[in-house]
Amino acid sequence: MRKVQFYLLIIALLFLGFWTAKILSWQTFKTYTKNLQATEEDITQNYKENLDKNPVTASKLVKDGVRFLKGGETDLAQVALEQATKQDPKYRDAFVYLGNVYLQQNQNQKALEALEKAKDLDPLHPYTWQLLSVAYQRLGQEEKASEAAGKAKEFEKK
Repeated sequence: MRKVQFYLLIIALLFLGFWTAKILSWQTFKTYTKNLQATEEDITQNYKENLDKNPVTASKLVKDGVRFLKGGETDLAQVALEQATKQDPKYRDAFVYLGNVYLQQNQNQKALEALEKAKDLDPLHPYTWQLLSVAYQRLGQEEKASEAAGKAKEFEKK
C-alpha cells in the first residue's frame, strides 16, 4: 500500500510541476511579447525613468548617447546627452554629440545652439566645426558654413 501511495505522490508532484512550468512559461512568454511590442516612445520613457531612479555620471551618459547614436537610436541618444549637458554644462563632448543627434533629427536650430555651446567650451575642436558647418548650411547661412568648414580643416592639421 505504501508503494502505491508513494507512486501516486510522485505522479501528483510531476503533474503539478508540469503545469507550474507551463504556467510560468506562458507568463514569461506574455511578458516577452509585450516587451517586443513596446513602442520607441515606451522605450525612451522607460530609459528616462531609469535615469531618474538610478542617476549616472555625465561621462557614462555621453558613452551611452554615443552608443545609441551609432545604433541609430537617436531618441535615446538625445535623452542621454541632454541629461549629460544638464549634469555637466562644461562637458564639450556632450554638446558636440547632442548637436550631432539634433542634426540627424533635422532639428537644425537646436543643433546649432548645442554646437555653438561646444565651440564656446573648446574653440579648437575640429569635429565641432565640421558639424557647425553642416548646421549653418542647413539653416541657409552659407558664408558661416564655409568659414566653419575652413576652421575644421585648419584645426585637423594641428
